[in-house]
Amino acid sequence: MLKPALIGGICTLIIAMGIGRFAYTPILPEMQGALGLSHAQTGLLASLNYLGYLIGALAGGYVTMGRTRTAAFRLALLASVTTTGLMAASEWFAFWGFLRLASGVISGLLFVFSADMVMRVLMEAGRTRLLGVYFGGVGIGIALSGLLVPALAHLGGWQADWIGLGLLGGLLAVPAVLWLRDNPAVPQSENAPPGAGAEKQQKRLPPAVILPLTLLGLAYFLEGLGYVVSGTFLVAILQEKASDAVTLGIFGDIGNLTWVMVGLAVAPSCLIWAWAAQRWGEIRAMIAAHLLQAVGIALPLFSTALVPSLLAAILFGGTFVGITLLVVAYTRKVAPTATAVAIGLMTGAFGLGQILGPLIAGLLAERSGSFDSSLTLSSLSVVVGAGLLVLLLKADRGKTA
Repeated sequence: MLKPALIGGICTLIIAMGIGRFAYTPILPEMQGALGLSHAQTGLLASLNYLGYLIGALAGGYVTMGRTRTAAFRLALLASVTTTGLMAASEWFAFWGFLRLASGVISGLLFVFSADMVMRVLMEAGRTRLLGVYFGGVGIGIALSGLLVPALAHLGGWQADWIGLGLLGGLLAVPAVLWLRDNPAVPQSENAPPGAGAEKQQKRLPPAVILPLTLLGLAYFLEGLGYVVSGTFLVAILQEKASDAVTLGIFGDIGNLTWVMVGLAVAPSCLIWAWAAQRWGEIRAMIAAHLLQAVGIALPLFSTALVPSLLAAILFGGTFVGITLLVVAYTRKVAPTATAVAIGLMTGAFGLGQILGPLIAGLLAERSGSFDSSLTLSSLSVVVGAGLLVLLLKADRGKTA
C-alpha cells in the first residue's frame, strides 16, 4: 500500500495546495484584466483564503481518527473541487470571498489529514524519508496551474480557468479517495504529530523552550508575511513590470512561465533542505533558506528579464516549503514532550503573517501604483527573520556549550 498511498497523498496536495490554495496566483491577472478588480480587492480575497487555511489546519487535529476522519477527508476533497469550480459561477465579490475562505478551510483540513495518513503508511513501511516526495505534490500542483491557466484562459477566460482546474481536481480526487484512508492502527500517539515519539505529550511548553520557540515563532511570522506577497502576486507583478515580456502563445507569458518554474523548484525542495538540515543543522539551514528567499523576492525590483525572473522563481519556490519542513523538524526536536502545542503556535504565527501579507501588499500597491514597496518590505521581513534565527543559533550554542 506504500506507493498507492503516496500517490493518493500527492494527488491530495495538488488539489488542496496547487489548486485550492495557489492557483489563484496565475488566475488573478486574468480576473483583474476582465473585471477591473483592484489590488486591494485581490489582496483581500487572498487573505480570506489564508485565514481559512489557518482555521482548517488548526481544526484538522480535532477530527476523530479512523472512519470519521476518512469520511471527512473524502467530503473535503469533494468540497475543494466544488469551491474551485464555483468561482466561475458569479462575478459577485462577496460570493468569491466566501468561496476563497471556504477553500482555505478545506485546504487546511486536507493538508492535515493527508500528511498524517501518508506519514503513518511511511512509518509502517520504515520509509519516512519519502515524506519529501509527498510534499513535492505542492510543486507539481503549482507547475500544473502555471501551465494550464493560460491555456484554459485562451479558451474561455478566467471562468474557464476555474472550471478546468475544478475538473482536474475531480479527476485527481479519484486516486486520493481509492488509495488514501486513515489507519489509526499504526502505532503513533493520537495527540502527537508524526515523529514526536512515544513520550507523553504535555499541554504546556517547558520553560526552557520558551525563548527558542519565541525567536522561531517571530521569524516564522515574518516568513509568512514576506513569502506570501510573491506567493500571491508574483505573476501579476511580472506581467505589470515586464515591458519586454516573453510570450509563449497559449502558454502565456513570462509571468506564467515563472510560476511554472516556482512549482518545479518546490517539488524537490523538501528533499534538498532535509539534506541541508542533516549536514548543517536545522537553524543554519533555515538561515540559508531565508537569505536565498529574500534575494528571490527582491529580484523583480531590479529586472524582469527572463533569466532574472526564472532565478527569482527558483530561489522563491525552492525555499518556502522547505522552511516549513525545517521549522517543524526543529520544533519537534526542541519540544519533544509538547510538540502538538509548539507546532500549533508556529502554525498560528505563520498563518497570521500570511493573512496580513496580501492585505498590506494590496493596499500599498493600490496607493503607490506598483508592487515595489511591497516587495521591498517583504524581502526585508524575511531578512529580519533570518536575523532572529541567528540569535536563535547563538542561544542554541549557549545551551549546548
